[in-house]
Amino acid sequence: MIYHPPGPGRYRLYEAPDGDLGSNAGDASASGTAGTSGTGGEASAGQSLGTPSESGGSEGADVYTHDESQMGSEEVPGPPPDAGQRGFRVRDCALIAMATGRRAQNLRELRHILAVIDENSIYHHFWGSRLRASFDDPEYQHDFASWVHRELRDGRMAEKLGVVDPTDFDTLEDLRQELLDLIDERLDEMEQVPWSKTDHQFNFLTSQIVIFDSSLVMNEPRELAEAVPAMSPSSIFYHVIDARRRTPDSVDDFRAWLGGFGDQYADLAAAIAEIDPFFSTLSELRDELGHVLIDYFQGGRHE
Repeated sequence: MIYHPPGPGRYRLYEAPDGDLGSNAGDASASGTAGTSGTGGEASAGQSLGTPSESGGSEGADVYTHDESQMGSEEVPGPPPDAGQRGFRVRDCALIAMATGRRAQNLRELRHILAVIDENSIYHHFWGSRLRASFDDPEYQHDFASWVHRELRDGRMAEKLGVVDPTDFDTLEDLRQELLDLIDERLDEMEQVPWSKTDHQFNFLTSQIVIFDSSLVMNEPRELAEAVPAMSPSSIFYHVIDARRRTPDSVDDFRAWLGGFGDQYADLAAAIAEIDPFFSTLSELRDELGHVLIDYFQGGRHE
């Protein structure tokens, strides 16, 4: 089955063997870290987009892809079968970074490319770092603010960009316009525009999400209280962050599934909606969700 996502070629689905989900997801995630913004490297950013074995999938695994040249025989118009009263299927994912060939060396160039770059690139630079290996605690939550701070040494611009929360905007186009407005304001204030070093330009990337199917299916919402705290961070990314681009109401998969039970779990859905996924790590987000679910099902709020 093939899901047609909002944006061509964004999804591939690998059906991992039982018990092999975590290793596959990790391998693909690692292969997608090359060419991150500000490093100057981009040649290998998209090389893992090949066979299942190249992208971390298992040899002989069934491949379901949106790519026209590899389409299967059955198509479904809606999201992958994660949500709905029929049961909740847990999936994992990885992002495969791909170079766009566009680079910026100063704030004016950044603004120019931001105005025309595909919205999937903006999505990647706001959310992709969640699945990127990092050994420090970044001061800013997205790549644009981090690069302006680190390479342009413009703390004022970085602060303005750093407080932009993508969940406050209905569409990526609205988010794009906010970034352009902020940069325009800063450019109007500047007498001289700072430049980065040649090998520290901002490399605009985009990404394709690789989905790993698991054998875990939940039939009752109560099972979420035990399952969510045990999910991998990349599974949380798929079901909370990426889901907002897939579900008809732009909500996470958990709320989409709970909605299939009518108003029975309206209070729980409202509590989940209060969680802002942007200013937390995936592990912190998982913990917040776990606390909400455990409090609801084991704390006597649901009978």
